[in-house]
Amino acid sequence: MILFPAMRAGGGPGIAHPIAMMRADHDDHAENIALIRQMTYDLTPPNHACGSWQSLYGGLVALFEDLAAHIALESDVLFPRFEQPA
Repeated sequence: MILFPAMRAGGGPGIAHPIAMMRADHDDHAENIALIRQMTYDLTPPNHACGSWQSLYGGLVALFEDLAAHIALESDVLFPRFEQPA
């Protein structure tokens, strides 16, 4: 609601804080994914797992891959275009 309209408008001095908030969200996502991976033995279903369980883990793998690509695009390509060099 704030960051992307500001980017479409060309950025500006107030854009650093929303970018920092999004970067913090990305870090939170990474922590949550790490916790899920730890709790699920890196998304490895047990030998007795039913098809639904296996499908769930497969879906999580796809979700995590998509999320990683999304975060990389924002963090490595989009955000740097609007951040001031240190």
